[in-house]
Amino acid sequence: DVPPLKSAKLRQPLSKLALSLRASFEHQMATLRGSCAECKRDDIEEFEFVRSHLQSFIEGHTSRRGRELFTDARNEMATQKQVLVAGVGLRCRNCVVLERDKYEALRGRRWFAEQQTSAVVFERRPFGMSRIAGETAYIVGQVESNLPAAMGGVQLGWRVNAVNGEDVRGEQEAVVKALLKQVALPVTVNFDIPIGVWTSCASCAYPLAPGCTCSRPECMERDFDDDRNREQGGIESKDEAEGGAEFVDSWEDL
Repeated sequence: DVPPLKSAKLRQPLSKLALSLRASFEHQMATLRGSCAECKRDDIEEFEFVRSHLQSFIEGHTSRRGRELFTDARNEMATQKQVLVAGVGLRCRNCVVLERDKYEALRGRRWFAEQQTSAVVFERRPFGMSRIAGETAYIVGQVESNLPAAMGGVQLGWRVNAVNGEDVRGEQEAVVKALLKQVALPVTVNFDIPIGVWTSCASCAYPLAPGCTCSRPECMERDFDDDRNREQGGIESKDEAEGGAEFVDSWEDL
């Protein structure tokens, strides 16, 4: 466990504390330091954490009194103008991204190193791209022709890593989507480029990394039925699934 930092009693209501800390994320980036429970680093600056994780951690632990769970060194603010946080559930961005990439590699999905990224400037909406819902990041699952994303060269499998210079690695896809909808234009979006060309499932259009097959239940059942029909000398394949790509948000959202 991370050793507890020097603590002090909270001197204001928790709701006001949460608001003040949330404001510090936007206006006083250098006032917050923390410790990572996984790599054990101390004195980590705010921007080295995943922002949504840090906010959730603070808002979820400010009401707990145990030092082993959370430390808010309010007394340090008077002299050092800092808030120090630590706890068993707080991890730095590097540790979050490392775990994410290991998970993606197990799924057969890999992206080039950070040095090999692509930046696209969007000057109007809709952007013409949509995410794959439920992913560990904002991964492009659909690109609409003749709109900014397609004109900027965005392709299936591209993964957003920064928005106007703000690092969003480790953020869930819904968080990045909300940021893209609210950010002022023009906006520069940086993407991780996948290794290999992504395609789509022939039955349901689900985006697939190179060498991957669709694992959606309806497609696995369809493949089984198709194989059985071929063995019995029946039809070669069934009609395409109804309803389209429900896993992908409408490109009109962006």
